Amino acid sequence: MSNTALNTDVLQLNQDVVALIHHAKHRAATAINAELTLLYWHVGQR
Repeated sequence: MSNTALNTDVLQLNQDVVALIHHAKHRAATAINAELTLLYWHVGQR
């Protein structure tokens, strides 16, 4: 495998990992917001 192909593979892997982290952070933030909304709803019911 040439250096250029290896560099391209490494760059693609890096981009894939960055995208996975971004999507995981977004899903985590969405879940946290949903739980906080539910918490506030229950507090408001008391």
